[in-house]
Amino acid sequence: MRRGLATLARLGAVALLVVSGGYVLLYLYRWEWNRALIAGIFFLAAEIAVVAMALADRLSVRTAAPAPPVEPHFRWLEPDRFSVVVPALLGEGIVLTVLAYVVERVARWTAPAASASLPGLALDDARLPRRGNHLLTVAAVAAATVVLAVGLRELADVAQSRADPPAWGQTTTFEVRILQRRADDPVEVVAERFATVCVPHDPYVTGVERLDGERVALSVTPDPGRTDRRRIEGCVQDALLDRVRAHVLSVTTAQVPGASIENS
Repeated sequence: MRRGLATLARLGAVALLVVSGGYVLLYLYRWEWNRALIAGIFFLAAEIAVVAMALADRLSVRTAAPAPPVEPHFRWLEPDRFSVVVPALLGEGIVLTVLAYVVERVARWTAPAASASLPGLALDDARLPRRGNHLLTVAAVAAATVVLAVGLRELADVAQSRADPPAWGQTTTFEVRILQRRADDPVEVVAERFATVCVPHDPYVTGVERLDGERVALSVTPDPGRTDRRRIEGCVQDALLDRVRAHVLSVTTAQVPGASIENS
């Protein structure tokens, strides 16, 4: 029963370690820094628990096993037993010599027959399979290198944080749901607070429109580009305002009526 509980606890710690580590990467990708810190704390706690359980298992194995009784080594070499040991060693040497002689004679008799049974076997023929294995290994390593290089390039492109130039003549609208706890502030005012925290004032202009109930439309002009859109979305969802939470429902980009698209 105790072993089963220990195994269950170990599996739970490993599962927490994997899940929290995955959420750390996810929140970092989404630019949600506070949530990434919390997930990182859980990851660190799970890692310490796994290491502690591994050390406890190692120590319990060492302390639970009883120490073997200490006995003098080579007890048969005591001075009063040399009269028996020396003849025994001489007899074992003679027996081993006879056995070695027999093995050598049998090997000599069977060696010509073995070589005759494999006519035409050359050294190059025996090495052919090894050459094939080497070629397969080189090809596998080359393929794995190419796949790794492509994967790293794609990962770097996805995780890049280079700022895109703002798209003048376009606007991006974030549909946001405002959740308040023990507060009655107008949702427009709360959305403006989020805009002040998360959207740079230069060169962007923000606007807030109440849709219905807890939903508002937060518009950013000009369009900040893919990277900054992700930054703003992550900041709005992750911002720490007193008794207020925000959840981004959708992000849309459209051209401003009557404006032409220009990049500065």
